[in-house]
Amino acid sequence: MHKNIKEFSRYEVRLFYHNEVCHLSTDNREWLSAVFGNVNFMHICQDAFLNAQGKKVFYLSLESFRQSDFEKVVYFDMDMLCLKDFTEVLYYDFDFAACNDTSGCLNVNSPYISIGFPEQSHWINAGLYIVGEKLIGDQYYQKLIDIVRSESDLLGEDQSVINLFLKKIDFTYCCLPFEYNYRILKWHKTFKKESDISKTKILHFTGPKPWIVSNENDYRDYYLNYKL
Repeated sequence: MHKNIKEFSRYEVRLFYHNEVCHLSTDNREWLSAVFGNVNFMHICQDAFLNAQGKKVFYLSLESFRQSDFEKVVYFDMDMLCLKDFTEVLYYDFDFAACNDTSGCLNVNSPYISIGFPEQSHWINAGLYIVGEKLIGDQYYQKLIDIVRSESDLLGEDQSVINLFLKKIDFTYCCLPFEYNYRILKWHKTFKKESDISKTKILHFTGPKPWIVSNENDYRDYYLNYKL
């Protein structure tokens, strides 16, 4: 994002950490501050995450719904790589925007808006999503936390929580096409057929991580090109 988003420095970046779930050392904070002058470190104190299922660090993404001093909040997974500016999406009118996780918005060349989830859309991918002003604040954040505390089947961690939450509320949904979240799945060929890598705005390394040398990854060169 630092390289490919116009006027990136005018956007505030918030990095969530939790001392018991995901500790962030002083050295790492200093390094990140030196690279991104617009980053703020948000220490999260949320007991619900301590007893959550699966990898507890994933639940920190839910804090994006709590940033009530913003009109829109973009959540961006740490295993994603921004290849092109995607901020045009911020000017669409919606309450929540994301790519679908399975079939995706096939044959759609631009974002489209619907009221709630359209029939073809059963599950969003939580690697990249944008929360509109309506869904930001303690009221909806608490609904998410209630799901963390009460649901017994959260195999997808934060992604499961967000999807269950969205199915229970009324909201305006913006379905983004694949180039906003081009998932690299070694065992899944659909995305290579339906999305042209040359048009891709955001790569999502959902399969083998390119920073682990032993992993095979056809897109490692993209990561190495942007590695700091």
